[in-house]
Amino acid sequence: MDSNYTAIKQQNRLLKGVLAVVGMFSLLLIISAFKGSSNNIKHFDEIVVKKLTMIDSLGTERIRMTTDLSTGPFAGSEIKRNVPPNMAAIIFMGQNGDEVGGIGYGGSKEMTFALNGLDYTGMPLEAIGYNRIQTPETSAAQFVVMDGPRKDSGFNSEKFIEETKNLDYTSGQLGEQMKILQSQMVSRVNLGVENHNAALTLYDSKQNARIILKVDDNDEAVFQILDEKGNVVHKYSK
Repeated sequence: MDSNYTAIKQQNRLLKGVLAVVGMFSLLLIISAFKGSSNNIKHFDEIVVKKLTMIDSLGTERIRMTTDLSTGPFAGSEIKRNVPPNMAAIIFMGQNGDEVGGIGYGGSKEMTFALNGLDYTGMPLEAIGYNRIQTPETSAAQFVVMDGPRKDSGFNSEKFIEETKNLDYTSGQLGEQMKILQSQMVSRVNLGVENHNAALTLYDSKQNARIILKVDDNDEAVFQILDEKGNVVHKYSK
């Protein structure tokens, strides 16, 4: 009996020792895991990519930083754009993944431009924005407000997506839905400075300038009212 009791006591001490070691090891694992989870931010000296995508908690793309603007997100698809090459941009998307605005910069030796715009919802149509354009002949900075999409225009997003799949802007042969879209790309307000002329221009629904308030590069103040054909029907200058 004494020998059995002694053996049991030795086994208990051994078991307690093993449990102590296991417990300590588990504690170290928990601490290291906690430290790792609280330091998930990775630091990089440099990341080289052509596109960086950010998504929300539901997995929907919301921000796109890219140097390829050949397409844009609309109605669950990527539609072709008619933009110059070598543009860099930050594009913002709404809750449904459609583009709702962005910031872009691009151009060539002959022309450089920068723009920042917000889009209307339900149609790939700009609403409001400002831009800067520089060419050998022109230097301009403008604030532009576009007309809103018309419900009776006949625009159909599904048909539009189908048209854009085989769209070639260079051919000049545009489908019905693209023509409807382009017919609604109408500036209504333009405020800016071009070649030292500061002007506020109001347009009609067909983008004909109808009222111009201007201070030209000779510091002359001019107010003009025009008809739909562009003829000045009233002019006041000082």
